[in-house]
Amino acid sequence: MKRVILRVQYVKSKEVWKLFIVGQRICEYATKAIAVTNGRILARSYWQDQMIPAQLVIHKKDGVIESERTFGKDPRRFKG
Repeated sequence: MKRVILRVQYVKSKEVWKLFIVGQRICEYATKAIAVTNGRILARSYWQDQMIPAQLVIHKKDGVIESERTFGKDPRRFKG
């Protein structure tokens, strides 16, 4: 089963944080903390309610990935 990927990203032109699911905009938030909290709740509900693995990718204001959180089966880790 494919993993649903949610992203929290800053939109400089509007000065808001947006929550995306694979390119589809879900919602705009005034603060990053609220966007991350709602993204975590949504990702967790995918796994708990529908048994669909999900991943929340949190970006910094400059677009660099700050952290990732997985819900459900974690991807395999390889030595390297």
